Amino acid sequence: MAKKPLCLLFTAIYILVAIAPRISAEVPYDSYIYNRWGETILAPHSYVPGRIYQGSDFGEQGLDSPQGMFVYRRRSEVYIADTGNNRVIRLNSKWEVLRVYEGFKEPSDVFVSDRNQIFVADTGNSRVVVMDMDGNFTGIFGKPESDLISEDFIYSPLKLVVDKGGRIYVIAQGVNKGLMELDKDGIFKGYYGATKVHVSMTDYLWKVFSTNEQRQIPMDF
Repeated sequence: MAKKPLCLLFTAIYILVAIAPRISAEVPYDSYIYNRWGETILAPHSYVPGRIYQGSDFGEQGLDSPQGMFVYRRRSEVYIADTGNNRVIRLNSKWEVLRVYEGFKEPSDVFVSDRNQIFVADTGNSRVVVMDMDGNFTGIFGKPESDLISEDFIYSPLKLVVDKGGRIYVIAQGVNKGLMELDKDGIFKGYYGATKVHVSMTDYLWKVFSTNEQRQIPMDF
């Protein structure tokens, strides 16, 4: 009875080895894993692309360093933050251009809510823009104001998502306290999902007894 599982195992390995070259020929890249020595080993593909679209498929201007994409299933549409061209492209399910939204500077992400509101991380303009399907700006949220945010902080929203309550969660460059949470009116509510910091007894005592000048000196214990 013990020989049967081993036989099946070797059969499965043989099949994978036999079809690996054929699978590799069907996709423009190789898939691999690492062994215990850190060496790469060819492996079957986890995903196989059905079709590849080039920037030229979306008009003469094409795409330039796109950074964000959102699939709006309710309307079977795709939205692309075309960062280098300072615009957002709206496509149908056949990947045909329906509309081009402009007025941005290096937008890095886009999100569409169930209320047909389009949210854009307008990185180069240091703001989050809300607009309707016709491209009319219905909200412009610049740098959040809070005692938790320093005055010299340069606000560069990179990624965003919106929940069903209209709350906006933003990943901003240089922020390591978690996601920046804004309400539906763009008012900063705090940080969401911040990593918990564990302070050692040495750090705690240093903070209690040291002066402001001493705190600026890097500790090396």
